Amino acid sequence: MRDENAVERISVKHLQGAKNWKAGMPAVVQTEQGPRQVTVVKVGKFMATIDTNHPYAGKHLDFAIKLVEVRAATEEELAHGHAHGA
Repeated sequence: MRDENAVERISVKHLQGAKNWKAGMPAVVQTEQGPRQVTVVKVGKFMATIDTNHPYAGKHLDFAIKLVEVRAATEEELAHGHAHGA
């Protein structure tokens, strides 16, 4: 789910990954939790607007999968109501 409140303005000097920033480019910023990937929304001489949502937030995703094996649940899995292991 996309969070519209996850857009903020920061100093351009905090953007890591390139020199000539343009809208739509991915960048990295350092946070208290470590590095975080963001998307540059708008860039000026000193300030940039960034989107901290995941790049796929709010997008419809389709997956093509191939089921390769089915097995019966173990007694323990039945008792716990979920699968264990790989």
